Amino acid sequence: MSQNPKIEKNKNRPRQLKADTREWSGGRVKLAVIGWEGKPDRNYIILEKNFFGNVSYSDQKFNLRFRDWVNLKRLIEGELSTYTEWEKTVLVADQESLSALISNNPDTFEKILSNPNILKLSEGSLESLDRLTLKLYDIKKDRIDLILDT
Repeated sequence: MSQNPKIEKNKNRPRQLKADTREWSGGRVKLAVIGWEGKPDRNYIILEKNFFGNVSYSDQKFNLRFRDWVNLKRLIEGELSTYTEWEKTVLVADQESLSALISNNPDTFEKILSNPNILKLSEGSLESLDRLTLKLYDIKKDRIDLILDT
């Protein structure tokens, strides 16, 4: 049992895990994840829109449980994807899946690099692309050396 009963009591209460806010001259949108560390199935997402000034719009607030978020995500990325044309999330794949993807779609890297969103990549992503470029160069160099040696 913990020395401080107040700390023990707070462990059972949800807290804000992450939040992001976007403001413009007429209002604000806040997105937040509320819940418990290590228990994502119990977390929920808050979407809140507030309007500034004397406007006829009332503030809006939605709380989505994990299962509601999963259903909304499935709907947006599945059935509605042809209507919304929103960007799809990129899933991280295992080595075997990546090998199959590249084998079946040899132009994968060209498609990735020609995507207009490539300009919006983070510094870490750009560094990862640099490392990938160096690896590709090494592979090509090794193949050329092998051909020249035979």
